[in-house]
Amino acid sequence: MQISKVHNSSVEIKFLVVIPAEDIEKRINEWIDKKSETLKLDGFRKGKVPKHIAIKNYVDQAESFAIDNAIQDYVKKILDDEKLAPASTPLYQVTAYERGKDLSFSLIVEQAPSFDLMNMKDVTINTVQCDLTQEEIDKSFNEFCANFQRPIPVQRDAQNGDIVNFACTVVHKGQIIDDLCHKNITVCVGGSYDEQNNFIKHMAAVVFEGKSLGSSVTQSIRVPKIKKFGKYADKKVELTFEITEISSMSQSELDDAGLKWLGFNDIDSFKKHLEEQLRKEHQKKINLLRKRSILDTLSELYSFDVPKSIVDKDFNEIWKYVSAELKEARSVDDADVRGKTDEEIANEYRDIAKRRVRLGYVISKVIEAEKLSVTSDRLKMAVEEELSNYPLEQDRILTFYSQNPEALKKFYPTVLEDLAVEHLLKNANVVEKNIAFNEFTELWNTME
Repeated sequence: MQISKVHNSSVEIKFLVVIPAEDIEKRINEWIDKKSETLKLDGFRKGKVPKHIAIKNYVDQAESFAIDNAIQDYVKKILDDEKLAPASTPLYQVTAYERGKDLSFSLIVEQAPSFDLMNMKDVTINTVQCDLTQEEIDKSFNEFCANFQRPIPVQRDAQNGDIVNFACTVVHKGQIIDDLCHKNITVCVGGSYDEQNNFIKHMAAVVFEGKSLGSSVTQSIRVPKIKKFGKYADKKVELTFEITEISSMSQSELDDAGLKWLGFNDIDSFKKHLEEQLRKEHQKKINLLRKRSILDTLSELYSFDVPKSIVDKDFNEIWKYVSAELKEARSVDDADVRGKTDEEIANEYRDIAKRRVRLGYVISKVIEAEKLSVTSDRLKMAVEEELSNYPLEQDRILTFYSQNPEALKKFYPTVLEDLAVEHLLKNANVVEKNIAFNEFTELWNTME
């Protein structure tokens, strides 16, 4: 075997390898011999086919196996001998081969970049601070009131999006199941409800469209096979729905009825809740701007090379979505893409992909160096964040995670990244600039 190292950079090594012809022949013969042990052809007993006939019938298959098997063995030997830990799957390509002659192939091995973390005490992070003023809180309250909608009873058939109040009777083998019945239950027609834990609402949301006030609907269904339904789990039952009220989401004043529908006793408790939510959302934006500031700073501080295949993979994921948006933008002559070729725009996003990969290595090294880990509290915060984005599907989401705890691991990368950013901010020289709310809003809009 001949191995030549023809290229060696910080993240990529290229080898040219020559495998002797006798090695390939040996592997071909070994494959044929093993195949012959169980081979059965017309005119011959099992395992008694002459070798020259076996070769004639299976030489192509044997040769293909021999080449692949030899290359895999040689790649492993090179990785072991050179003590290489590939950052991606090694790439090889046969460059020369003819039966009975040596086989040559090229091998590219990508490595994770080697770099040292900088002392963050020597790094200045410029970020912003902005107070949420009472004026902005009052403005948000007034906008909420101006656009407030609540269910208003209507005298027509139920439509998609309507709120329907109904009674539900559940019967099993002629007997009413009191534990599963409801005298007053509310559903949004066409809404999404957990099919397991909320099977009654799930069914009602599907069947109510086009039904009139006072009408009854009967459906046969099998109770979900989960513990909470006790002895009725997995039993076939009949559900009878009786519609008692149909309401349409309509413009309304935020009066006592509106506050009650929102779940508040008075206007003061609602204002307090609104302010808490606004301050929470505002702080979230500040944190994200700080995160962008430190990532921008890290991008300027670190300039090491990164594996091309990993950049290509990240770029392809980005470009899959960007190219579709680009096509639409060109159809309306969007100013953002006017005068730029697709290649120029693609190069911009390739640079973004390279930055993302490089920052990923830096963040990973911080996580490893500081032994950061996902705590139950941080995981809970991540789940709550997702729930806040899907208020009508919270039951379904919680049920999914309770039944599939492994799915919670999808939050780990984001949580660990946030922990790393928090650690870096804590140790860096952070310079905050107080800005007016309108300036903060403009800054946030550029980030989006």
